[in-house]
Amino acid sequence: MKTKTKKKRLSIMTIFILAFMMIGTTAITFAFWAAGIGGADGDRGTDIDIGTGRQVTTELTFADSVTPGNLIPQTIAPRTEFNEVNEIVFAVTVRWMAESGTDRPQDLDGVIGELDVSTVSIVIEGRDFANETGRDGLGLFVIDIDNPGEIIGNDTDGVVVTITVRMNEPRDRDQYILVSGGTARLIFNFAVEPAENAV
Repeated sequence: MKTKTKKKRLSIMTIFILAFMMIGTTAITFAFWAAGIGGADGDRGTDIDIGTGRQVTTELTFADSVTPGNLIPQTIAPRTEFNEVNEIVFAVTVRWMAESGTDRPQDLDGVIGELDVSTVSIVIEGRDFANETGRDGLGLFVIDIDNPGEIIGNDTDGVVVTITVRMNEPRDRDQYILVSGGTARLIFNFAVEPAENAV
């Protein structure tokens, strides 16, 4: 009897995990029965649509500009002939918009949302360096996020989030070999929740 119960629990867990993985790879629309505006949450480049009982689904859209260059540790003087820089700056314009085809997109007009931006990963050659330390025990990569914090629904101008990436010296030769000459893929999470007084 215990084996059947254990197998049943295991199969329910397996179904839950598979369902969760499928949700992560598809666009989702949630309808809430309470009145108000739902938020949008997703990694850079991924939109997750969340709505209300009035079918106001929302999405985040992005436009980027990046200062180019080869990032080197901030303690080393950059050589312009090698296009070296001590920091890379991303200016990301974020818009919180009603998704096209939404029943009442105007319900999002002027709604104030709280924008949260966080670093998810910094991957070089398949290895995540987001939490690795450099020579002085400080983070190998230093990420500064200048986030205005507030975003307005259906505002086509959006808000600009400035992300500055700097690098400290690698802690040893092995870490230097792993990062030097590589390409870092940085993933950031942008999440919007309606302000408390907006719902």
